Amino acid sequence: MTVTDPQARIGAVSWRKPQWRGDFYPPGLPQAEELRYLAGRMRTLEIDTTFYGLQSPGAFTKWRDQVPQDFVFSVKGIGTVTHERRLESVARNVAEFLASGVLLLGEKLGPILWQLPPSLPFQPAKIDAFLGLLPRSVDEARRFVAQQGIVAPMHEDVADGGLRHALEARHHSFGNNPRFLELLRRHDVAAVITNSDTWPRIDAVTAAGFVYVRLHADMTQFPDGYDDETLDWWAERITAWRTGAASADGNGRDVFAYFDHSGYAGTRSPYDAIRLQRRLGGPGPQAGTTLQPALW
Repeated sequence: MTVTDPQARIGAVSWRKPQWRGDFYPPGLPQAEELRYLAGRMRTLEIDTTFYGLQSPGAFTKWRDQVPQDFVFSVKGIGTVTHERRLESVARNVAEFLASGVLLLGEKLGPILWQLPPSLPFQPAKIDAFLGLLPRSVDEARRFVAQQGIVAPMHEDVADGGLRHALEARHHSFGNNPRFLELLRRHDVAAVITNSDTWPRIDAVTAAGFVYVRLHADMTQFPDGYDDETLDWWAERITAWRTGAASADGNGRDVFAYFDHSGYAGTRSPYDAIRLQRRLGGPGPQAGTTLQPALW
């Protein structure tokens, strides 16, 4: 898939963060307004609530309606598929996940992230079968859900469109594995690019239309979030992916990058996302926004 106007979207993982209250979120901001507040300051968000259990159609429509038209959600696939069943006989589980309301995000639905557990090694046949199972369009997803005997009438009016998938591998047998990368390219699934020292660093562009990045701050090196030099470096890489300068085929790709800091550094995730987006020519804060001047 060739992207005609590649975009770089930078965001954070989740928005329901108690440690952000009174820091990134102003004191007294109602929790019900946190998503709207965040969506006024960045262009994308990775929803991780969906990993822990099926959400309701009403939840997805509420989230969709709280953000601007140009905002895009990435959605983390349910852990029943990846962690409990470990990709074994998961057709119905995938269908239930899609039928829960994911498709109701419509044009605001970005990639679906499937995160594998660190204990799951690379098994070519299993990975091939799972990637081949994933629907690649809304219409295909509707048919897939119906084939599993699941009735989801709320999706009848959702316009057709492409579905994108990303896979995050956390067992070291996936690292620098050409067979794994070949499978991803064949199925047009993005390898999640990460800077973690804990999991394998897979640094390859495998999807035709987009790149997916997850950034984890090292609390020893970056206790207060990333420094300017590090963000400048990532801005250069993202620009190269977006413009096609870093691609073997020369094609530009959409880039989705999410900050997922832990511990104290976790309070810096939204700030780092905004700082990186600004380096890429992204929007500044909305009128009335108050952020630390150093971040701008």
